[in-house]
Amino acid sequence: MQMQKKCINEYNQVYGKYSMGGCAILSDPNKVYDTIDDFELIESYKKSMQMDLERVGIFNQFKEYIVLDVGTGRQAIAFHQLGAKKIHHYDISKDNVNRMNQYISSNSLHNKLESICVDLVKASLPFSYFDFVYLHGIVQHYSHTGQGLSNCCFWIYG
Repeated sequence: MQMQKKCINEYNQVYGKYSMGGCAILSDPNKVYDTIDDFELIESYKKSMQMDLERVGIFNQFKEYIVLDVGTGRQAIAFHQLGAKKIHHYDISKDNVNRMNQYISSNSLHNKLESICVDLVKASLPFSYFDFVYLHGIVQHYSHTGQGLSNCCFWIYG
């Protein structure tokens, strides 16, 4: 019990200040695999992401940001609804990218959103292009965490 409490407190120093952690504010975490634009999920992500952006002091200028979002695509939808200038969604899952591209097409969002299937560990993408990289619950899926994170930093800082 003591060890579990200690671990929770240590991790809370990061999550409590900068992030809510994966699916922490969803009323039903099993909904992660439902439709890509489920209203409740998108609203939950928007709430969490806005709090994160406010915590780090960038929410007010966020409307000028070009964002790289990695994952299912729901966060990309939430970033769009929060007003980001442009969102690039990358995922290694062809299914997630196909689902996201269908959403983009059906909502005529080609000028605001794009979705590409890519392995971020192996990718060669434009450096210093993105203003903000969002990796919520992603890095543990990289085949090489250090290389994936290094690539993401390169895309911001060059």
